[in-house]
Amino acid sequence: MHSAGPMRRGNPLQASVLIVSEDTAFATRLRHALRASCALVDTAQDLRQADALRARCLFDLIVLDVSQRHRSAIDWLAQTRSNGRRGPAVVVSEHTDARLVLDAMHAGAQDFVEKSFGTQALVDAVIRILPPSHKSTAPAPANVDEHIEALVGRSPAIQDLREKIIRLAPRSSVILIQGETGTGKELVAQTLHELSDREGEFVPINCGALSPDIIESELFGHVRGAFTSAFNSREGLFHYARKGTLFLDEVSEMPWEMQAKLLRALEERSVRPVGANREVEIDTRVVCASNRDLSESMAAGKFRHDLYYRINVIALSIPPLRERPEDLLDLAPYLSQAIAVEMGIEPLSFTPEELKKLQSHPWPGNVRELRNVIERAMLLGHTPGECCQTNSTVATVTWPAHLTLAEVEKRHILNMLNEAGGNKSEAARRLGISRKTLERKVKAWNGEHDAQRSR
Repeated sequence: MHSAGPMRRGNPLQASVLIVSEDTAFATRLRHALRASCALVDTAQDLRQADALRARCLFDLIVLDVSQRHRSAIDWLAQTRSNGRRGPAVVVSEHTDARLVLDAMHAGAQDFVEKSFGTQALVDAVIRILPPSHKSTAPAPANVDEHIEALVGRSPAIQDLREKIIRLAPRSSVILIQGETGTGKELVAQTLHELSDREGEFVPINCGALSPDIIESELFGHVRGAFTSAFNSREGLFHYARKGTLFLDEVSEMPWEMQAKLLRALEERSVRPVGANREVEIDTRVVCASNRDLSESMAAGKFRHDLYYRINVIALSIPPLRERPEDLLDLAPYLSQAIAVEMGIEPLSFTPEELKKLQSHPWPGNVRELRNVIERAMLLGHTPGECCQTNSTVATVTWPAHLTLAEVEKRHILNMLNEAGGNKSEAARRLGISRKTLERKVKAWNGEHDAQRSR
């Protein structure tokens, strides 16, 4: 799940929109199309995430992606309206049948848009439905400070990182950002884009969240009839990031065959949509990121040597928070103030003792974990130190010495899945792996269990 604030230049609506869709690529395209017009656009991969976001923010409009297999989403929409949340909603689906449209309208949707109509049709529907009071002709503020949480701090490492970003931002070279989960790789990529003179969009995509079967189509696009479900031609994310920046997060999770095609696109500055017979030139800056050591992935035969050397032209490394405890003196108050503005509540004030307690915590989740701890403290009325102690309970779990490494991994993943309330996306985020990797492991364990039962 990613959040997009008022970053775009132009005339925004003073509106907040929530996109609920398990289709990550679709949500990414729509989010960035709406960012030119809306003050806040947030996304949720499932209804549980949507409820958590709605508890924190009163969204002016909901875009709900409904598949025929998940009609429960329609019931969820009806329930939100019965609870008093009567803001407008747009339902979108790949499948259109009279019953589905009727159910959506009865649940309170103001419009129903078929996915094949394209992103612009959805943007038009959103702008048409939002009430006039949310429209403004005032220009959107271009405040880079709102997007550099990872760069706040006084440590030499962070000061050096800031200087490199300022120096590299105007260039068009491919950049590789490496750092542990939660250190702020996307925020660094965003800052590189915002400090550049590129007039296009910043388009992030998590490579690990895309199925190997669709990743080429999502990145390069496809023509009508290219495969069974390609009823219409569609542009890829390279197109949406033209004259802008395409951020490929978790690039280490990209399938081997796709790595070769990405390398060719970077070398030739062109892409070939699936099913097309000609290349399309691209003017897109590419920034890659990985929480894994790509040199190790390369040595293990999981990442191509030629692609590694192509994207590793310039490397930026974000140190983990535990290696720069002095940054907490600036970062904790900064995050507290940012959360207070976002939620309309009073910020925390930190005593020297509380800051010292924060500095002694190992922060396995880095800046993301720190933000969660501060937000939890503000919501519950606790001190950050108390919430920090609560947050560390999972990290201190120990396992019996006789267990194999595979058994420890299995127990830890299942424990984290339980801590996340069964939410696979959240559990994968905490573990620092892709949702696809998590699902693959759980499926394998379930297969082992079924095999044992059948003996």
